[in-house]
Amino acid sequence: MLRIAVVGATATGLYLSDLLMSCKRPMHIDLIDQAPAPAGLAPYGKGKPSASTVRFIGNVPVDTELDSLYDLVLDTDFQVEIEAKARVSKAIFSASGNLGDPLKALQARGIATTTWLGGLNLPAGYSLAQWNALLATATGAPVCF
Repeated sequence: MLRIAVVGATATGLYLSDLLMSCKRPMHIDLIDQAPAPAGLAPYGKGKPSASTVRFIGNVPVDTELDSLYDLVLDTDFQVEIEAKARVSKAIFSASGNLGDPLKALQARGIATTTWLGGLNLPAGYSLAQWNALLATATGAPVCF
């Protein structure tokens, strides 16, 4: 199965993950961020059964080397949707190797990671603008328990 890392749980990272999950090719996507927990993703927990999966891995420093752990590492430094779609096209045509679980490799390097258990229920079919609005709302609203 193709293993892809999307670096950055920003609106662009979520948009990339959403696009990847809409592809027919089975793949495992790790959404990686330096924050310990994702913002605004609670409604997308408990993913539906699928050949492809998305997992959030948090608390990973931005300078962590990931290329040896994944078939493809996608950064999120783009502003327009066409750039994201080009990256997704590249990803789905990449060759898949027999790579082990990247989470175990990160932990073996001494990186204390956090994970979102149960996967994310993507694809949601949102545009980049919709993901931006969702995260702006999630990070701007106070949470009371």
